Amino acid sequence: MKKKVLSSLLIAGLAASAFAGCGSADAGNTTTQTAENRDGSSPEVTKILCGTTTGFYPYAYNDENDNFVGYDIELIEAVFDRLPQYELEFQLNDWDAVLTGLDSGLYQISTECIFYSEERAEKYLFSDPVSYDPVVVITDAEHEDVSKLEELAGLKLPVTSGSIWSIAVEKYNEANPDKQIILEYAETDYFTRFTQAEAGEAIIFADYGSAIGMIEEHGFNVRAQLIDQDDLGQYIDPSYEYFLISRGAKDAEKFQADVNAALAEVIADGTASEISIKYFGEDLTTAAYPYSE
Repeated sequence: MKKKVLSSLLIAGLAASAFAGCGSADAGNTTTQTAENRDGSSPEVTKILCGTTTGFYPYAYNDENDNFVGYDIELIEAVFDRLPQYELEFQLNDWDAVLTGLDSGLYQISTECIFYSEERAEKYLFSDPVSYDPVVVITDAEHEDVSKLEELAGLKLPVTSGSIWSIAVEKYNEANPDKQIILEYAETDYFTRFTQAEAGEAIIFADYGSAIGMIEEHGFNVRAQLIDQDDLGQYIDPSYEYFLISRGAKDAEKFQADVNAALAEVIADGTASEISIKYFGEDLTTAAYPYSE
């Protein structure tokens, strides 16, 4: 599969064309022709635009040769390698713009360590789980033991508005007005947030996989502690990550079923496990941690 990455410099023009067609459920989809079928006809290939971000090691980032790589990137490529009826392209953007693109139908799918929430399920479709990724809290190395959210009361948590961490803590704060976690809405990158945590200036939530990646890549002297999954599960689904699919995609439910079928093949034949071991040093796929509703 040829990988095409569209830079965020193209956003304005693409977004303008998408919003111009907002009245159509097929916004953001195009159809092209490929080689002939056995009967001489030309099969239709639907272009799929995947909105994602970069700089989120080891899920989606640019390597030392400026290649766009990562666990989620290689995994979704492996999925679409098994879907010749679709052509996958990436467009890099910030997270708010990715969600806006999914809302409008500009993007048909997104990937980058995406957790489930009821709020998101009202707006988007989810793939089947793509990996097991429990949540950890990152603090300075000397911080005391932490397992429940209430033990973080009074501490500062930088978050991006609309992120799964902001959703979880907003719900927690609403339910616990006397034990508030201080939310700081900011568009800082993950490296900056780990630096703040290392210095004792803030705490951060991270999925297990990205915590491993950031600590190994940059040598942060921090403490990563597993949050009680039942405690966090009152507010979000904390253990698995997914691909996020736009309801505005052409034949969205069929597209979702096609993605899930190919994902099941990638997991069953061991491809997903190989990719996971490459980026995390261990198998975090649902083959190793089976998903159950």
